[in-house]
Amino acid sequence: HPEFGQVSPARFIPIAEQTGLIVPIGKWVISKACEMISTLNHRGQNCKLSVNLSPRQISDRHLLDFIRTSIKNNHIQPDQLELELTEGVLVDNYDKVQFLLTEVRKLGVSVSIDDFGTGYSSLSYLKKLPIDHIKIDRSFIQDLVAHYPLPSFATT
Repeated sequence: HPEFGQVSPARFIPIAEQTGLIVPIGKWVISKACEMISTLNHRGQNCKLSVNLSPRQISDRHLLDFIRTSIKNNHIQPDQLELELTEGVLVDNYDKVQFLLTEVRKLGVSVSIDDFGTGYSSLSYLKKLPIDHIKIDRSFIQDLVAHYPLPSFATT
C-alpha cells in the first residue's frame, strides 16, 4: 500500500471477507497457484501447492467449476493442488463443505484442515469428511504439553 507499506494478511483478509472481495481474491490465488505449478512443471520441478479457502469462498457456487477449469487450462495434475480449510469452515458450512470436498477429491485435488485445535475441534468432522491431512495448530499442542506433560520413556 502506498501509505501503509506491506499490509499483513491478518489485517486485510477480514476486510476482504466482510466486503465479499475474498471471492475474487481467492479465485486469483487459485489461478496463480495453478500457473505457478505449471511453470515449475515446465522447469522439471514437480511440486504440490496448497491454497487456503475462506468461509465465503466455500459458499461460492462457481468455486468447483473454477478449480476444475484452472487445473485444465494450466495443464497440471489435480494432485499437485491442495485446498486448505480451517476447522471453523467445517462447522459453519458443513453441508456445502462436504459436497465441495467430495467433488474436489473426485478431481484428484487433496484436502487439508489447517489450524486444527484453535476453535471448535470436533474429531467427528474428521471421520465424516474426505480429508487427506490435518495440520494441528502449534498452540493446541503447546497447551496439551503444558497441562499434560509427555511421559518419560526409559530405554534398556
